[in-house]
Amino acid sequence: MRRDFVTAALVEQSIALQNQAGTRYAAVFLDYKGVPVDIALRVLLRPHERRKMLSPAVNPIFS
Repeated sequence: MRRDFVTAALVEQSIALQNQAGTRYAAVFLDYKGVPVDIALRVLLRPHERRKMLSPAVNPIFS
């Protein structure tokens, strides 16, 4: 589960951008935002390996 909500938001934006403008633009976006290349490639090219978003209402200490 993803707990880094800032990166998670960037990933969601890049997926939307990928759908609208293509993988290249989404990859450039993630690179510009400082997401490591290996993560960007995994997110954009292997959607079955994407992490699930952990709800901010769920406290991981008690779950």
